[in-house]
Amino acid sequence: MRMRPGFHTDLQVIFGMLKCRQDAEKLREYVEQHREYFESVDLETYQAVRELLRSEKILRDARKDRKETGVNMCKALEDLYQNGVDTGMGQKIEQGVERAEEYTAACRRKDEREGRNNTCMN
Repeated sequence: MRMRPGFHTDLQVIFGMLKCRQDAEKLREYVEQHREYFESVDLETYQAVRELLRSEKILRDARKDRKETGVNMCKALEDLYQNGVDTGMGQKIEQGVERAEEYTAACRRKDEREGRNNTCMN
C-alpha cells in the first residue's frame, strides 16, 4: 500500500478533531487552532471528516466548491458549529415553553382546588 505525502499529518489532525466532536465549542477552537490546515484539505480528507462527524447534511458535497489547492473546510465547520448552537437554543426555548406550560397547568389546578379564578395569570 502506497502512502501519500502528508498522510500521517492528516490523520493526526483528523483524530484530534474526532476527540472534540462531542463538544461543539472545543471543536470550533480546534478548527481555529488548525485553520491553515482546514482552509485547504484534499477532497478525500474532506469526505472522511464528513463521514466521521456524521455531518453529511451540513458538510455538503464539496466537489462544486473544490479549488486547485483543495477544499476550504473552515466555512463548512463554522456552519456545523452554528447549527449546533441553533439546535441548542431551540431546545432551550422548547424546554422553557414546556416549563411555563407545566407551571400554568399546576397553577390552574391549585386555583380550582381553592375555588379561585385564574390567579396565576394576574
